[in-house]
Amino acid sequence: MYFLIYTSYALQTNGQALKALLQQAREKNKRQAVTGMLLYLNGIFIQLIEGGQKEVQQLYQTIRKDNRHKEAVVLKEGAIEKRYFTDWSMGFKAVSAEELAHEEGYKCLNGPGQPDIQSVLKVFELLAPVN
Repeated sequence: MYFLIYTSYALQTNGQALKALLQQAREKNKRQAVTGMLLYLNGIFIQLIEGGQKEVQQLYQTIRKDNRHKEAVVLKEGAIEKRYFTDWSMGFKAVSAEELAHEEGYKCLNGPGQPDIQSVLKVFELLAPVN
């Protein structure tokens, strides 16, 4: 099993555009046996995708070329023992900066300095459904 976490700027951010993106992703991910979680925060996507290494890497290359994303950057990738999101072809959560402003340790992942990758992974661990 393989995973990849990336961040990018969202170029189409209205509700209808996000809904269309999710529907398209869910259908394709089911066919490719890819699962994951997409977070949307004030114009920024943070996504974890997981599945076979070939399928995950091909999907990321497709995302990089997608005109709905800008400046996609891989935060972390590699082998994992099991999926975090076994039942989600693509989970989704929109989070506002206001919701996070009061959370201890919050910082912008696209800001200056290196992101804390372990914290990013912890976010996805916390969001994963309990098996």
